[in-house]
Amino acid sequence: MKYRRLSNEELKELENEFIEFLSANTITGNDWEKLKSDNPEKVNALIEQFSDIVLQKVLEKIKYLELRTPYDWKVFHCGKANISMIGLSISEFSELDLTKQITTADLSESGAEIYSGEKAYQGERESEIFGMLDIGCSIASPQVFEMMKKLMES
Repeated sequence: MKYRRLSNEELKELENEFIEFLSANTITGNDWEKLKSDNPEKVNALIEQFSDIVLQKVLEKIKYLELRTPYDWKVFHCGKANISMIGLSISEFSELDLTKQITTADLSESGAEIYSGEKAYQGERESEIFGMLDIGCSIASPQVFEMMKKLMES
């Protein structure tokens, strides 16, 4: 398995897509019921294969991620060959919390430090994005990255 198995709730939401997947693998509804009782290993393998296909498609669409802690905020642009990052950090003694709603005035008063970097993916793009999501990154909007870019330029 490349990523992770979809949860039962996620599989329920994708029931129609899963039925199409089974159909593409020439597995009818009756075949599926028989497999569930006779061959749980194959059932598990099919669910894992479907999970990887779904997650691969989702990961391919991700362009921006962010990771926030109370004292550090990183925003990533996930390009095709490399990933760009703009980060913002404040002192751990600051009363400001970067996980909450903040203004640019708050940032200038806090003595925030802004930094950036860029690197090529070490492995497959989608695997790295999956790893970043696994450690706590969340999907971000392009506007968040552009706002951080403007902060960096000012």
